[in-house]
Amino acid sequence: MAIGGTASTAAFDLTAAEMALIGNGFTSLRFGSSAGSGVLTVAARLAFTAPVSFVSPSGSLVLSSSLTTAGQALSIDAALRISGTASIDTTSGGAYSGGRLSVGSIQGAVAGPSHLTLDTGSASLTLGAVGNLTPLDSLTLASDGLTTVGQDIAVRDLLRFEGPVAFGASAVRLTANTIEAGAAASFVGASTELTLASASGLPVLVGASTDSGAGAFDVTSGLLAKLADLGSVKILGGSAAITVAQPVTVGVPLVLATTGLTDISAAVGLTGDGALTVTGDLRLSGSVTGTGAGAIRVLGDLDVVANASLVTAGVIQVGSAGTSVSGAGVLTLGGTDVDFLGSTGCAHAGRADC
Repeated sequence: MAIGGTASTAAFDLTAAEMALIGNGFTSLRFGSSAGSGVLTVAARLAFTAPVSFVSPSGSLVLSSSLTTAGQALSIDAALRISGTASIDTTSGGAYSGGRLSVGSIQGAVAGPSHLTLDTGSASLTLGAVGNLTPLDSLTLASDGLTTVGQDIAVRDLLRFEGPVAFGASAVRLTANTIEAGAAASFVGASTELTLASASGLPVLVGASTDSGAGAFDVTSGLLAKLADLGSVKILGGSAAITVAQPVTVGVPLVLATTGLTDISAAVGLTGDGALTVTGDLRLSGSVTGTGAGAIRVLGDLDVVANASLVTAGVIQVGSAGTSVSGAGVLTLGGTDVDFLGSTGCAHAGRADC
């Protein structure tokens, strides 16, 4: 079904002129069928004054323009695919407070660059999986109302949140090369493990006050601060390096996961439920200090290249089978229980049992 085009096609269609004949006063509008498996296409701007739904549960909705409502609800029960730059706005450009928006899934791009903005004003936004087929280039969630994210989101470049977000699953992964959180953004999900990953396998920079630009995947100090109400956060480096070069405070169990090198050269403060796990090798010349009982765990080789410290009221675990501790710096340790589990090497001057 082609909706809003300029001329009739071989498909079943409703042209823009025909759509203009739909007047006000309807309690709702529905395009498609609950048994639908075909493609719904919206190639021109459509504006609605009544609640509207697009339905093709086994099919898709291809959007290459904008959908707006005059503060009315809009739902998409079809796999949404984006061509070019598109938007869905239930505030009609800010003229209304907004209407609820529900999108079952956003499969991603049809072809070429693709950008999508969703704005529900003060109303709620509910999202399923995003980018599970072909990721968009960018996705902006511009709602001031609560956005509920129930599955993974993957984009090629920019993922931006403007308002409050609730994660509705025990594990959610956000994949992008830049993740931004506006001043009003917040994140909740006390039982959610949130994974942050680069879409292009970029080196990871943790703790900077601003995004460093192209060439790195930045997890800024501001973004980390907004994640303190989650169950845990994992920053996934893949095979790329993870670097903490500026002081940062972490209020949630944090996992730095990479098969490459993790380099901590600045102060890391663990507050509240804050804890730190480094799954691979760590080069340390900074300090990790916990004010609570959060554990500090380094599961790979530890290279103390300058005087450094690992201090917490909880457990400290250094190494695992086959790993070593080395380096020219002095390592200060403080914890309720300190375990060295490496089986090779004992070259570190800061270890009393070496």
